[in-house]
Amino acid sequence: MRRELPPLIDRVDRLVGLARGRRVLHVGCTNSPYTAASVDAGTLLHDHLRDVADLLVGVDTDADGLELLAERGHEHLVHLDAGLDGRMAEIPPVDLIIAGEVIEHVDDAGAFLRSLRALMVRDGAELVLTTVNAYCALRAIQYAWPRRGPLSEPVHPDHVAYYSLRTLELLCTRQGLEVIDRAFYDIGPEHRGGLARRHLVVNDVIVRWFPQLSDGIVIRCRSAAAANVEH
Repeated sequence: MRRELPPLIDRVDRLVGLARGRRVLHVGCTNSPYTAASVDAGTLLHDHLRDVADLLVGVDTDADGLELLAERGHEHLVHLDAGLDGRMAEIPPVDLIIAGEVIEHVDDAGAFLRSLRALMVRDGAELVLTTVNAYCALRAIQYAWPRRGPLSEPVHPDHVAYYSLRTLELLCTRQGLEVIDRAFYDIGPEHRGGLARRHLVVNDVIVRWFPQLSDGIVIRCRSAAAANVEH
């Protein structure tokens, strides 16, 4: 029997839907170093989350980006100059933690997830992680395209890791998190405009037939301790 794949979704739609009517902590709320460009294009996720969340708290290491968000009327912004553990007292209890496109920037992913889990104190609190798919067809196409060469790897200058669905799930499990939902997402409108048409065409054909080769993955978790209480 063929194993059913997780669904292919729109990343922003899913995150906005999960945030609706909830108290949300948005980890990595800027889009450094592209925050201003995202604001201008109307694609900054933090702006979309503000429209639906009952409470929205943003944390980031990017002081300039946080200043820009404050100028746009965002409140409850925390600068992580000393790391997440050092600022936990400033973060109110939340129902949902969103760490979108963050974990691939983190040197110690285990410690990062343990810090987030410590913030999941409310009943039913959830953590959502989104990240680049290690098996993404688009990056393989760009990397393998003739005459580009091995030094032209299409990677963000601050990324230190890639994750697959399986490795990210294992990482979460090891940090006391139970994975309750999984999905794939493909290239969103915020990125499609900057890509070569030939790459997009090849990517779209591949992802149509093999969604597991899409641009990214989504993992939704809850604390394993909370899950055990329910059982």
